[in-house]
Amino acid sequence: MRAVYLDGVDRAQGEAWNDLSLEIVRRALPTSEDSGRAVEVFLYLHDNLAASIYNYADLRRLVADAKRHAWGNKIYVAWNRNPYTEFTNIYSDTKPTLLEIWLKSLIDEDVAGVLEMKRGRNTLNDAPETVKLLRSYSTEYTKRKLLLDSLTTEPGWGLRYRKRAKPLEDLLGRFIKSQRLPSVSHNHIIFLDRKLTLPLRKELLDDRPPGNYVVATTQEAYSKDLEGACEAQSPPLQIIQFSGHFEAIYSLLQMNRFWNHRH
Repeated sequence: MRAVYLDGVDRAQGEAWNDLSLEIVRRALPTSEDSGRAVEVFLYLHDNLAASIYNYADLRRLVADAKRHAWGNKIYVAWNRNPYTEFTNIYSDTKPTLLEIWLKSLIDEDVAGVLEMKRGRNTLNDAPETVKLLRSYSTEYTKRKLLLDSLTTEPGWGLRYRKRAKPLEDLLGRFIKSQRLPSVSHNHIIFLDRKLTLPLRKELLDDRPPGNYVVATTQEAYSKDLEGACEAQSPPLQIIQFSGHFEAIYSLLQMNRFWNHRH
């Protein structure tokens, strides 16, 4: 791996981490004009999500290196969201076991979040704009985590999803089997990854057992109909928008890890 800097200079990995360490220390100094500003490290995969899953051990070492040089600051893994990196396509292109191990390794290395970015044409070759976008996505990710934490009434979160969501069912089943997710929980995230229809409303919103519920959706699946249906529930259901499946799944794993450690 090599690092490309904003000035276009290409440096080896060791040099890159040394430079990163010095930059983090510089920003932490009281005399620095950036003092007090949170330092975030983004491991940006570009369009190589599937390759990073196959080479999960390399990514894990990379995350460990970043942690070692980041002085306790947050590490994020980010990639471009496009048809090739959609959850169902990644699930089809990689072995489910590898996908499970990849997500577990990010959790175990305490990665602060995974970011599925939608990039406009003007940011494709604009490094400063890319950094700005990364910080924006990490801010929203943190806000969602804090909101979920504030809505937690008892330890543990489960995920309810539509019928015939086979890839999601299979992956979550693996995490339940490995006790990364609870098989039974009072807290539930209802995950809507497609536009609300009457059958979906009945299946996921109306016919639900007692418990504490939050509705999670993606930008493409969000609609005014969904907003109205959630407001009409008793009590009204809070809606949280995620950029994609991976962000929702990773947040769920994080919440359960967090509560397992606290309780």
